[in-house]
Amino acid sequence: MDFKRWVEAQKVPHLVLLYGRGRKELEAAADELASLMTSGPDRFEYRPEGKLAMHTVGSMEELQKEAALPPYLHAAKVFIIYDVDRLHPHASHALLKLFEEPPKGIHFILTSLNKEKILPTILSRAQSFSIPGKEEEKPLSPETEAFLSVGKYQDSRPFFAGIKKIAETYTEIEDPLVLQSQAEKLWQDLEARHPGKGPFFDEARFKLSRSCSLESILESLFIKLGYL
Repeated sequence: MDFKRWVEAQKVPHLVLLYGRGRKELEAAADELASLMTSGPDRFEYRPEGKLAMHTVGSMEELQKEAALPPYLHAAKVFIIYDVDRLHPHASHALLKLFEEPPKGIHFILTSLNKEKILPTILSRAQSFSIPGKEEEKPLSPETEAFLSVGKYQDSRPFFAGIKKIAETYTEIEDPLVLQSQAEKLWQDLEARHPGKGPFFDEARFKLSRSCSLESILESLFIKLGYL
């Protein structure tokens, strides 16, 4: 994409979404566009934080405060939000008005490896551009990798112990929407390793949406996948 011509023509939208399957390519494209528009104190970057790898409400509140201020040295102030699909639901809603009517000179560049998970009201406000790139292999948690490495359990005791250990990695998540978001990554990663088993994962999604125990969902899922 010819960002330079875009910037020189002063036709850069205030809200740009760059999406695709290659993280390196997305970040390189975001960096290229931002560098053509501004630099130094007028450039800000936000990445998911913490154990849950989410954009927190607190960090997005800081963004809002900074966006209310005019650019310091350049004509534009640019905010890059990497992995925008990792926005906490409350943070997403808080940003909607800012995305729709930003102050003069304020631009946002969003990136996402999972466009389908972005809030539709954010998608509708952004001009989206697909960036070619190779999908990276998704790592599973150490607990899940250890469980999968066994292959098939002959004894139910280590099987259920392994399931419990996986489920415990999610026990600190209280917000059901965040839990579903985190579990969705697990479903997708496992589904990539078990092609053709989509209905089992759809059933797991449905059960979790009905507030069933994640541990019991995992037990049923892995039994159907043939681990016991």
